[in-house]
Amino acid sequence: MEHTWKFWTSVAVILIFASVFSALLFGQLDLLEYVRYSGTPSYKVISSFSSLVGGRSFVLEVTSQKWRNMDWIHKVLVYIPRRLSFKSHAIVVINGSAPRDLTQSVNQFVTIAELLGAPVVSLWDVPNQPIFGLREDALIAYTFYQYYQSGEPDWPLLFPMVKSVISTMDCVQEFLQMQGLRVEKFLVTGASKRGWTAYLVGAVDPRVMAIVPIVYDNLNMPKQMRKQLEMYGKFSEQIRDYSRYSFTEMVATSEEIPDLVRAVDPYFYDIPVPKLLILGSNDPYWVVDSSEIYFADLSGPKYIRVFPNEGHDIRNVTEIVNSIRAFFLLCVGESFPTVDWKFDGEDFIVKTDSQVEFARFWYAYSESLDFRKSTWKSFEMGMEHVVQTETGEFLIRAKPNDFLIKDKNLAFFVEIGLIRDGIAFVVTTTPKVLRIK
Repeated sequence: MEHTWKFWTSVAVILIFASVFSALLFGQLDLLEYVRYSGTPSYKVISSFSSLVGGRSFVLEVTSQKWRNMDWIHKVLVYIPRRLSFKSHAIVVINGSAPRDLTQSVNQFVTIAELLGAPVVSLWDVPNQPIFGLREDALIAYTFYQYYQSGEPDWPLLFPMVKSVISTMDCVQEFLQMQGLRVEKFLVTGASKRGWTAYLVGAVDPRVMAIVPIVYDNLNMPKQMRKQLEMYGKFSEQIRDYSRYSFTEMVATSEEIPDLVRAVDPYFYDIPVPKLLILGSNDPYWVVDSSEIYFADLSGPKYIRVFPNEGHDIRNVTEIVNSIRAFFLLCVGESFPTVDWKFDGEDFIVKTDSQVEFARFWYAYSESLDFRKSTWKSFEMGMEHVVQTETGEFLIRAKPNDFLIKDKNLAFFVEIGLIRDGIAFVVTTTPKVLRIK
């Protein structure tokens, strides 16, 4: 009986490994399987130095994986502030190609680390590039094309990009433990395709306590591509690298959701971790109300902050830092304000359970449905627009129809300043478009 049990146990183990390797060999796209079976990371300490305010910086070189027979190597800056308020939580900032001298970039991370009293990890070289003579979107699009040409499931570049972050968290945990810090949870943030990566890291790694994707407004790709055709009459020029391989057209016209889209589009994952979306109102990559397509479907605590008159490179870095700081504190304290909104065709009503400090109605006009070059203006909503109910909730009421003008489409959103447990937190609604009647 014991020999029989051992035999079937061995068979079960063989079948498990066979299923894993067959998935990797014969085309089943699975991000989690890639992350698990793409190698063990390693790191070495390159240098260390102190900041002017007394914090300590360490430069690590992390080898995150071997992808397509290429070692992926990353420069990682770990900053430990002078006064530590949080020893088990850290922030990971995902960046592109590293500068030659990382010490020149440390100041931008010192501010948030010292404000919070938490370690900040700046991960560079996501993705490693150039590869095949290509960078950024051109490189990602090429790997999508190669997947469709070969069927080999490790081709999509988002897979090794996600693995880069997870491997770095592994290495940083080990390194910080030697510094007397046992970090268990991470807030992960990044911009553009690094924001895309942050979503996917949040989908597969339980150490992620929250994500702050910046200027990635492209969840639910099939609807996004169709919306671009509807509003622009063509795909945005900013995603031409994907159009070059007909990926955008394929996504827009497929009756079924392509397997690649399901594998790399965060919309098709359950990501329950708290999330703060930071977007620019004039981002040329997307349509003005892209977030309307997916925001309501996101699970878990979720917030959005749209920066008016900002594009894909948001210049108001100070306010981005303030937003991340406030969100980090709310997440650590697990104190999440509720913010909901609805439009009944007449009144646009925002409801929250937190104290309202201010409210602004932002609006812009366009003769077409292209608002990328529109100028946004604000209407300061006095406290007469804010009502506290008997249950203690606050209602902010706006009248978008009052801002309609002849022969112009109107785009708008509401910005509100909240106070939650003494923490100032600024959020907005998703932008909405009222079309010419």
